[in-house]
Amino acid sequence: MGDSGLNLRRGRLVLRHLEELAKWNTGTDSAPASLGFPLLGLLDFSHIGLMGHSRGGEGMRAAIDQYREAGSPWPARIGPVVFEALFEIGPVDGQTSRILNAVGLTWNVLLPGCDGDVYDLQGVKPFDRMLAITTETTLLRKSTFEVYGANHNFYNTEWQQSDASSCTGQTPLFPSVGGSPKQRTTAVGTLIPFMQASVGPNKLTGLANRFDPSYPLTASLTSITDYARGFTATPRSSQNFIIDNFDKVTGISSKNVANEFSGLTQYSHGSAGFSHDSTQRAATVGWSTSSNTKFLQTNASSAGVPLNVSSYSALEFRVALQCTGTLCSASPDPTGDVDFSIALMNSDQTLSVPITLKSVAEVRRPVGSFTTNVLFQTVRVPLTAFTGADLTQFQGVRFIFDQTSSRTIQLGNIRLARKKAGPGGLTVLAQQESSGKADFAAEANMTTSDENRIVAIRWLTTSSKSTGDAEPQVEIEVASTRPFPVGGALPELRIGSARFSLSRFAENTTDRLIFTLNADEFNALTDGAEVTIRVGGAPVWIFGPLSK
Repeated sequence: MGDSGLNLRRGRLVLRHLEELAKWNTGTDSAPASLGFPLLGLLDFSHIGLMGHSRGGEGMRAAIDQYREAGSPWPARIGPVVFEALFEIGPVDGQTSRILNAVGLTWNVLLPGCDGDVYDLQGVKPFDRMLAITTETTLLRKSTFEVYGANHNFYNTEWQQSDASSCTGQTPLFPSVGGSPKQRTTAVGTLIPFMQASVGPNKLTGLANRFDPSYPLTASLTSITDYARGFTATPRSSQNFIIDNFDKVTGISSKNVANEFSGLTQYSHGSAGFSHDSTQRAATVGWSTSSNTKFLQTNASSAGVPLNVSSYSALEFRVALQCTGTLCSASPDPTGDVDFSIALMNSDQTLSVPITLKSVAEVRRPVGSFTTNVLFQTVRVPLTAFTGADLTQFQGVRFIFDQTSSRTIQLGNIRLARKKAGPGGLTVLAQQESSGKADFAAEANMTTSDENRIVAIRWLTTSSKSTGDAEPQVEIEVASTRPFPVGGALPELRIGSARFSLSRFAENTTDRLIFTLNADEFNALTDGAEVTIRVGGAPVWIFGPLSK
């Protein structure tokens, strides 16, 4: 009862497997001789990543849930386990009596655009739900990765018959029988970098850019097909300023302020459609001809009531394009199937210079096998892109339908995020294509994925070894989501033109460094000088201006 798809049972099978591995790791039991070597002490249960395909996706969520639940027998059987990440491929959702999310770990779902089995791409539903779970204690990415032209079965090399007979709106990657090497490449090119970025003591955090739609993809992926990505750096409330989730009656924003609109053929708040979770809300917006007088403005405050949002770095929103007319039967536009303009409204009723959607993202038509799935993808734009916007006098966001002549779209989850946006996901990332490791290493060197901060500046008084007199010193402690390497090169703190290399790691961690300066050195620093750290040939860590 309550496990119609046997996915809770799948979760228990995974936990039973971990129990056996734990015995071999601790020496309670010996690994089978056929393995050829002992596993004693070789496994680190504090860094575990999981992957599941189809029912296995929900089964992996079930494994985590059953390990963590109150009264669970599994911690005693396996020992302490830290699940760091979960990657799902074409998963089901809702086949158990539990609502299964992926809270407390990094998560991605690969969605085969022309899945003929889980045809409604219900694997997006956990993402919808987790956007509303804002209490995670750490910054943990959640993302969706739709692969256009992919079916369900050929992510599995054993299943030889296609589950889909067609692929509306996109060229299929699959024949009717025999599997698809191209389709499998789209899994290798996402699953492996996801695990390298998310699991282990030395994560390649730059690879996380592959799941952020404001960063370009590699040619090894874009040469195969098109993709649509959904993303949040973290659902944590402290990291996001929600403008409109469209959870109020039509015309009212999530901040209980009236929205503004003009010249639209349709504007209404409601559910996001059958592929998305029932809790996910959206605005349906339509227009028949393009004009700069046709717009929807979602407001966080009323005119003349300024909001200071200068601590945020990016505008985020989710958008999905509906099939109307011949849109989904005509040839796709390689630059995206819809375009409109976006601007920020200041509280004094001045508008920033608009930017076009196509300058930062490629929003594509729905695709599908038995039906077309109107599925959200995320657009992320640096707030610095909006010339004329005063972030200390913010009112709202205006979507101006002055580009594509006629479309119907859905908008959702309009927010400002502290996580910086990348340069735009339009160009292909230039890198080696010869081997997976070469690809991933090149991508990992992108420094803009770091979350770096100055944790503390502390004045200390120490006794001089030579004179015994008290000498004031200053400690500058820094932290990064990209660990600092332990090697031959000394970490160097650069503040303006000054250089400092006396440092130590914070206790039991390599993601924090503490630099020591004497009082004269610190007093000589210029307030507002740029702060960076260099360690050998590693990419530079950037911390922004010094605030003494």
